[in-house]
Amino acid sequence: MRNLKYWALCACCAMGLVPAMTACNGIDDDLSDCGKDVDLLYRMCLITNMETEIDSVLCEAGDQPVANALRQTMRQYFNDKGHDLDLSFYDRLNDGTRLLQQSKDMGGATQASYTIYLEQADYRHTAVANLAGNGVAEWLSPEWMSRSKIQNQQNDTIDSHRTGFFTGRHNVLVGKDGDRLTGIVDMYMANDAAAVVIDTTGVRCNGMKAYIEGLGNSFQPADSLFAHTKPQVVRTQLLPVSEGKEVCYYGMGFPSPDTATRVTPSDVKVGSYWSMTLLVWMPDGTITRNDLYVHEPLKAANLKIIKLKMEPTGEVTTVDAEVGVSVQLNWEDGLHFEQPTI
Repeated sequence: MRNLKYWALCACCAMGLVPAMTACNGIDDDLSDCGKDVDLLYRMCLITNMETEIDSVLCEAGDQPVANALRQTMRQYFNDKGHDLDLSFYDRLNDGTRLLQQSKDMGGATQASYTIYLEQADYRHTAVANLAGNGVAEWLSPEWMSRSKIQNQQNDTIDSHRTGFFTGRHNVLVGKDGDRLTGIVDMYMANDAAAVVIDTTGVRCNGMKAYIEGLGNSFQPADSLFAHTKPQVVRTQLLPVSEGKEVCYYGMGFPSPDTATRVTPSDVKVGSYWSMTLLVWMPDGTITRNDLYVHEPLKAANLKIIKLKMEPTGEVTTVDAEVGVSVQLNWEDGLHFEQPTI
């Protein structure tokens, strides 16, 4: 455990002050056990298909009200403006305990530089930006490198992530010799989004709900690994659109697995990575269930839009070659759901 003298030195270094009584400030002092100031540059790196996906999938004239509303909403999540920033420094070679933690505010900047005083050690450094306010994903066991993970709430059905958050990692070796240290920590977006756009022209229905299934449930910043250990259903949100006959639901979560589902060749799920479910309440009181199986992974920082055409029975069709559709008319298992409104 570090003594009060060390913590006092760290506090003074953070304020730009070095007390005269410290052991590492005199010309004749032995500096072999002293730490160093480390200059670190943090950069928000957004590599996304969001704008391209909206432009390519919602390209017809009738799509533009939804396209404009979805673009405006997605830019709240898919952007490179940093706000809350958590900096953790772990003992990389020993027991993996967190030796130092600091919180910063990037103030909406795309990059920021900070000088941090570190004791001599070999560190695995992780940086997490824009996680505060997510509401669904939370940081568990941040004091230990091997246990630290950002994990969804453990309910079977969860809300959509409320922020697009970024993470980065960097090794820092603070030794006895050498000059002041510098480094660059690039942070990348760790979650993603999916949306369904339904053309309801000529169709009467009393309401709809949409869900996303098959996404990850946690992420380890120190190793940059996603986990898919707990199946969860993600509730989507209805996109406010002022005009037109298209309805859109969207949601955010962790990426899907990189390996497709393995089922019998006759099953529509074969080759799918994740799925969406669209429930449609019909005027006669029945529910039509549409399961959309996506045959491509949903990767971090990406948006997938599935464009659908609804038939009078509530079933949907799509021209997307990467999506298979399974329909159940009069789906009685859904009668316990509360009927939504469009």
